[in-house]
Amino acid sequence: MIIFILNKINSQTLSTVQCRPVLNYYFKYLTNEPPGKVHYLNIQATFILQGRYVGYYTGTLTYARSSDSLNGIVTASFSDRIWVLSCPLLLCPRQNFNYKATDKQTFTITRSGSFQNVLNSWGNAKFIDQLQCYGVNQPFFIAPKKQSASMFVMTLQTASSDRLT
Repeated sequence: MIIFILNKINSQTLSTVQCRPVLNYYFKYLTNEPPGKVHYLNIQATFILQGRYVGYYTGTLTYARSSDSLNGIVTASFSDRIWVLSCPLLLCPRQNFNYKATDKQTFTITRSGSFQNVLNSWGNAKFIDQLQCYGVNQPFFIAPKKQSASMFVMTLQTASSDRLT
């Protein structure tokens, strides 16, 4: 009971903000690389399709000058893909998110917050929607629609590495 009350006191609902200033922060980070460094964004995302499955995405995004967008190929795992652990028992435990049955998908994000997901493993089908933004270092969100009881949540984290010569 006390934990619930403390959580309620300290919790806040995030308010959406314009996506362009938020995304410009990430675009600026990716286009202003110091000598000898490569900048990129680590991405983690979750997609929930009500009553069907959950998808988990991980990968990196970089700046694509030709399209002035953030692009990257991510690895997608899904809860409806099961694998069985190797064990000497008759009944071995089953696991969701089979790491041996992942998909590759291409994410593209524009400065205005348009989000495109190309399903590389499924005939290059495209999903396009508009991100809702909550601020720099805050999650991005695509809300459920009347025709689709699904939602998408994504986080971006700046990262860098030494440039290979």
